[in-house]
Amino acid sequence: MGTKLHPLLLEKQEDTVIDVNEKLDIYGKCLMIRPTGFGKTYLLIEKFTKPFIRANKSKTVVYIYPLDIIKTEIVAGKKRVDEDGNTVVTPSKYLKDKLLKFKGKNANMMFISYQELSRKFNEDNEYWVNFFIEHNVGLIILDEAHRAGSEKFYEIYDSIKELISPDKIRILGATATPDRMDDCDEKMPVLDYVFDGKQPFKYGLGEAIKDGLIPEMVYMADRFTITEQSNNIKKQAKSKFGDDFDEKSFNVELGKLRQETGDEPNVIMNSIIQAGYNPVKDKYYKFIVFFTNIEDMIDQAEMVEEWFEEAFNSRLSTRFQLKKKFNLRTSYITSSDPDNRLRKLANKEGKDRHYFNKTKSVEEIIEEDLNVDLLFTVDMINMGYHVENITGIMMRRGTKSEIVYYQQLGRALSVSASHSPIIIDCVNNIGENFWAKKDAKHRENNGEGTGIPREEKEIDINPKYIGSLNAFNRFMERYDCSDNMVERLDLEFMYNDRHMPLYILATYYGITCKELIKKLIKYNIKINKEDAEYQRIMDNCRDYHRAKDIEKLKDEAYKLKFINCKEATYNGKCEYIKNKQVLTMYDMLNNRSKEDKQ
Repeated sequence: MGTKLHPLLLEKQEDTVIDVNEKLDIYGKCLMIRPTGFGKTYLLIEKFTKPFIRANKSKTVVYIYPLDIIKTEIVAGKKRVDEDGNTVVTPSKYLKDKLLKFKGKNANMMFISYQELSRKFNEDNEYWVNFFIEHNVGLIILDEAHRAGSEKFYEIYDSIKELISPDKIRILGATATPDRMDDCDEKMPVLDYVFDGKQPFKYGLGEAIKDGLIPEMVYMADRFTITEQSNNIKKQAKSKFGDDFDEKSFNVELGKLRQETGDEPNVIMNSIIQAGYNPVKDKYYKFIVFFTNIEDMIDQAEMVEEWFEEAFNSRLSTRFQLKKKFNLRTSYITSSDPDNRLRKLANKEGKDRHYFNKTKSVEEIIEEDLNVDLLFTVDMINMGYHVENITGIMMRRGTKSEIVYYQQLGRALSVSASHSPIIIDCVNNIGENFWAKKDAKHRENNGEGTGIPREEKEIDINPKYIGSLNAFNRFMERYDCSDNMVERLDLEFMYNDRHMPLYILATYYGITCKELIKKLIKYNIKINKEDAEYQRIMDNCRDYHRAKDIEKLKDEAYKLKFINCKEATYNGKCEYIKNKQVLTMYDMLNNRSKEDKQ
């Protein structure tokens, strides 16, 4: 981990190792829940895997992982291309002692993906119990262990659980967010089902910030953006007041509002200053921007780039009297590129842009003075992947998922950061109060239940400064032409301008899809068929079908229930789902009850 880490972090890591080992010695299982930036991968390899191998030379460790980049970082280290086009390899720090062996008869460590687990189990339900016995496995490590909270993994676990004990096979999980999006009252969480509630002492993100291991966040939150909405408001005001509308007065008020809350470039500038950066001395910056989907990225990418261009080369440049401009480099990082539209953007003349369809390409980005790197993605730079030297993130993806939220948040957090991490939350994700979701589900298991009291979780979000657009909401209400103008404008903006699919929009507002349809009909907002979104999901279904990745297939197929497309039915589209009849959004719209029509 290096010698520059906070002494308290080393103390907390050591205490964690002691506590986890005690649980493994007594119960043969433990789930290590620690915040992003705590050094979980380091602990899994250096403090658990290697000591186990030294003490059990005939045993094998199985490391289960969700993303290839995690395995690659452990086994092969990191690769990047320097300014001369040469490939520079930084060997894995975990292999210096040559203790770990991955191939041949003497292999003492094996990597298995969650996808491979499911695929082999579907072929033979006894596969893994035989595999673990044959290879004399003594320790199973579950990285990003919330992935083990799926129904399929529970089936796999049931097939091997008789082997789990301190004297046979031990199982150790690690995650920052133990709950899954599909957790519900009827489904036992992974901490309880797999680990019987066994975990070390609680130490979360809030405690890490409070203790100074992670700098306080600079958190700028808003519901939507002034620039994008001001034209809509002006149009609404003209319609309402007619000849009495005073455009000059409107613009003056809008100017005052911008001074009070700041437009997007101002928010970026203020967050950089609040985080303690000085552009005269600090000459390199890197931001990750999370979009709702690829279509949203294509539509909004150039606008977001303009915000950062204005923030750095106008606002900050003027404020700090900078003599040189910053160069903005944008990397579009997605698994697919419909009609090559992102590649076309990347190849636009006069722009420093790049398109990558592999996460590891991020490591090839060379950090240079007077450069601002913008990494645009949906979810490829999300779970379990640490991008070095992140200045901050921008959330343009609304979510009700605690998992997604904390994974996005975690990309900006690091125990080695010298400045406060910047979080620019464009969709008010902080307003979801994720810490309160599990309040009613406290579970007690010999004092080791998963329930976390609200007062403990609330300090997870303890920012140095929070910006709000409440004043903007009041400004909108001043020019209201109906009791629900703010809600209607917001819906129109998210649905028509941001092109949010219905199922995402319903999640964004915390209502059912049926309730969302009622609102759209009420406000005379035309409901479009989402054929592009449907096609994207079906392409994913076909890919996961070919790979026999049932869990991902089910996740994608579930979304079809909320797609407003005539063809969006389960029946006949895939052998795994062809027998399931589900009411689609198209069916809802064309077979509405009398209540819906009123």
